[in-house]
Amino acid sequence: MLSSLTITKHSASSGKSQTITVKIEADATLSALRAVAQEEDIMSARDLFNIGHSGISLPKAREERLTWADIQDPKDKSVHIEVEAKEFSPSEGLTDSEKRYLLEKSRIGFGFDSAGEGGPKYSNRRVVADVPLSLICFAYNDEGQRDIVATESSRKSAYLRAGWADVSLAAKTPWADVGVQASSSHSSETSQFQKRTYVTGRYNFAYATISTKDYVAQLKPHPEFEKTIMDAPAVSNEADRTKEIQNVLKWYGSMFVASVEVGGMKHSTIERILDEKTSETSAKKEMSVELNKQLGSAEVEAKGGAIEAPSFAKWKESLSSPRSWDVTRVLEVRSVLSLFKKEVQTKIALAAFKTPLYRFKNSAGRHCMSTDPDPFKLAADYDEEWANYGTVGTVLTVPLDGAVPFYHVHDHIRHVFTNDLAERDNHTNSKGFRYDGIACYVHSTQKPGTVRLNRTWWGPFFYDNAYSTTKEDLEAHKQAGYGVDDYFHCYVYPA
Repeated sequence: MLSSLTITKHSASSGKSQTITVKIEADATLSALRAVAQEEDIMSARDLFNIGHSGISLPKAREERLTWADIQDPKDKSVHIEVEAKEFSPSEGLTDSEKRYLLEKSRIGFGFDSAGEGGPKYSNRRVVADVPLSLICFAYNDEGQRDIVATESSRKSAYLRAGWADVSLAAKTPWADVGVQASSSHSSETSQFQKRTYVTGRYNFAYATISTKDYVAQLKPHPEFEKTIMDAPAVSNEADRTKEIQNVLKWYGSMFVASVEVGGMKHSTIERILDEKTSETSAKKEMSVELNKQLGSAEVEAKGGAIEAPSFAKWKESLSSPRSWDVTRVLEVRSVLSLFKKEVQTKIALAAFKTPLYRFKNSAGRHCMSTDPDPFKLAADYDEEWANYGTVGTVLTVPLDGAVPFYHVHDHIRHVFTNDLAERDNHTNSKGFRYDGIACYVHSTQKPGTVRLNRTWWGPFFYDNAYSTTKEDLEAHKQAGYGVDDYFHCYVYPA
C-alpha cells in the first residue's frame, strides 16, 4: 500500500528543487496520484483524491492544505513537476481493499440515465452502507455505458460485431484478447454514393474478474439514501409522489456494479470514406497495418498500465503488476431497489414507473389514447386531426406487480385498446386491423389503488370506442349512444 506522496518542483533557471510530502493512509495507485499535477485547485490532501477522474476517496489522508502555488511557479516557465509515490508492497493476489478500490475506480454505479450533450455526470453520492466490498462509486463512464446499455454509438465502430479481420497483434500472454475488427457502412445522398469503412484495433489484457455477488446479501442502503427513498412514497398526492420518487432515483441513480473485469486495454478506430473504385478489402488491410502502428503509440486511448509508456512493449510490461490494472469492462449491474425489502421495492417501482394515459378526440368524434400528450404524434385518420382531452388515468411503463401489456390496434378509423392477446390477434388476423404496439401496462384484475377502465363502443354506422374511469364520463358516453363493453376487464391507477 502507498504510504506517502512526494511532489517535487524543479527549476532549471535557479537550479533549486522543492519537495512537498503528503502522508497517505489508504490505497491508491501511481496513475491516480499523477493526476495531482494536472489539477488547478488542490484544496487539501483529501480533495486531492476526490476530484477529477481519479474517483478515489481517501478519508484518512492528513489534512494538509495545498494549493497550486505551492508546487507551481507561473513566473518560472522552466519549472516542471514530478509526482512520485511509494510502490505497493508485493503480495500474492489482491486483498479485499484492493478489490474494493478497483471497483470504485470503475466509475460505474448508480445512474444509467442519459448523460446528455455534456457527457456523463460524475458524482460520489453514496447509496450503500459500509460493508465489505460495498464502497462502490456513484456514476458511470462512457465505456461502461456502452458495455451495459449497448448504445447507438457502437454503430460507428467495430463493436458492430461484424467479425474480426484476418490480422492480429502478437500476444505474449495467455490472458490477452487481441485482434483487429473491421466493419463497413454505406450511405447515399441524391446521386452520390459513399462507403465508410471503420477498423478498430483492441488489445485487451483481462486477467481477473472482481465480483460482489457473494456480498450482495450483506449490502444495505446507506442511511441517508434509505431515508430519502422512504420519504418519497409518503407524499400524499399521486402525481407529486411519482415525480418525487423519479427525482430521487435520478439523483442517486438506479444501478450499482456487481462485477467487473480488470486488466489493461488499448484501442483505436480508423475511419475512411471510400469511392466506388476503391477495394474495401485492400483498404481494410492497409488500415489494419496503420492501426497496429497506432496501438503502439502513447497517444492511443488506454486503460490500465503505464498509459504514458513510449512503446507498446513497455505498456504490456507494466501490466505485469496487478496494482497497475484498471477496469476494462463492467460485467454485471444490480438495481438499487434490490437493497430494500420486496414490499418496499414494489411500492417504489410502482410509483417510479407510472405515467399519465391521455385521451384524444378527433374532429370526426372518434377516440384514441396515448402516454404521449402530443396529439400530432398520433396517426391522422383520413386527415382528421386529434385534440388532447386530458388524462383518463395513470398506467405503468413496465410490467410490474402482475401488470400486462395494453395493446393498440386500429384500421385507420377505429382505435381499439385491449389487454387480451386473443382479442388483439382476432382484430389483426380477421378484421384487417393493424397492430400498433404496446401502449402501456395495465392490470387485468383489481389491485389496491386501481380503478376500472371502462370501454364503450358505438356501431355499426359510426365505429368507435371510448374509454373512461369516472361515473360521470361513463354516463356521458352512454347518453351519447355508446354501449358498455361488460367483457372488458382492465384496471388502471386514478388520473
